[in-house]
Amino acid sequence: MSTRDSIYNDFYNFWSEDYEITNNATGCAFICMAARLNLIVNGPNSHINVDSFFQYSRKRGADDETTKRLLQILRYCEHLSQDVTDTCMRVMHCANCFRKEIHALNWAPRVVETPL
Repeated sequence: MSTRDSIYNDFYNFWSEDYEITNNATGCAFICMAARLNLIVNGPNSHINVDSFFQYSRKRGADDETTKRLLQILRYCEHLSQDVTDTCMRVMHCANCFRKEIHALNWAPRVVETPL
């Protein structure tokens, strides 16, 4: 499977509860997306752009309390992944943590089988 196909597969299966991302290139893709959406400040080794994060969440229907909880989860997952030295791998671990925490809250979107 090519790197591009592997990243696509990770994105496609992201909300499946039993799925785990193992490709650090997907972590790099998350960094690119977050930077493009202005959700991180000063690159991947810096911090979440809280103002942009709140705006992004509100535009997608989250209230302030939900957005604050999402931010807490992200920071918690960042903390658990802080010792991983490879930036893309750290973000990959953080994404897996975030997904698990969202499932624990029963906030994960329903996964619908769609034909490819």
